[in-house]
Amino acid sequence: MMQKYRILLRRQNLLAQIDGVRQRLGFYTNIFVEAFTPADAESRAIDVLREDAHLRDLAINTEHDSLRFAVDEIH
Repeated sequence: MMQKYRILLRRQNLLAQIDGVRQRLGFYTNIFVEAFTPADAESRAIDVLREDAHLRDLAINTEHDSLRFAVDEIH
């Protein structure tokens, strides 16, 4: 049976241009998913972020300097 999880993800190394200034940003976000196990929930949460069109449009990272995700909490 699937359970509901709240995943607190930390995003790091986001290279973006805001108001004409290139800057590296990091921030936290909550992702809510349904999954069978905590590991499955973590994987699904990261997939949700990777599919986020707004984040892809904002990021100007290169392939060799990618955005990083880290899971801080799973509830």
